[in-house]
Amino acid sequence: MEDGHKRKKIKLVVFDVDGTLVFGNLWRLLHELAGTLNKAAILYAYHKARALTQLEYLDADASLWKGQPMEKVLEIARAMPIIDGAKETADALRAAGIQLAIVSAGIDVLVNIVAKEMGITIVRTNVLLTDVDNNLTGEVSRKVLFDKDWHVREIVKDLGITLEETCFVGDGRNDINAMDICGLSISINGELDVDEAAMFIVKTNDLRDILKYIVY
Repeated sequence: MEDGHKRKKIKLVVFDVDGTLVFGNLWRLLHELAGTLNKAAILYAYHKARALTQLEYLDADASLWKGQPMEKVLEIARAMPIIDGAKETADALRAAGIQLAIVSAGIDVLVNIVAKEMGITIVRTNVLLTDVDNNLTGEVSRKVLFDKDWHVREIVKDLGITLEETCFVGDGRNDINAMDICGLSISINGELDVDEAAMFIVKTNDLRDILKYIVY
């Protein structure tokens, strides 16, 4: 929660996507498509028990989608609702001189839809690979999972600003390490652990409700 200390002016806002900017989780929907929810749950349990590293877990999880048509994946992604006020929030932040970025442990097909809607060009996420028939190979590149803090540090360094001038907006436990290093953090419709880690908590269906905490 907010500690009352004077903050530096925010120059960068970094967003999570699944659960933050869109309702739902594309990873889960793809497992439903492939009929692999039970296998995915087993892999996650192995990962939580530290029998699989982060990257081993990501590789094994994505491999369960092998053979699924990319066109169907895009259809599912396009149907996922983006939170109200996303474009307006992005426009307001840019008008205040604030740069925007996305760091998502989700999948590029969805992240790119959201990034285009919001006009965000700095994007770090997982990229699904396809074969010559445009079916999923079961592989991903540019892997983002529980290391969002590292990605935020890299973006900040590239932009020549400080972590104190950065805000992270997210909802899941894998957002906490990024929140912890930023000068401002906002949990939007977050899990309890995320609410406890964030400086501000917002429960809303309209992204514009975060603006009062960033632009002042």
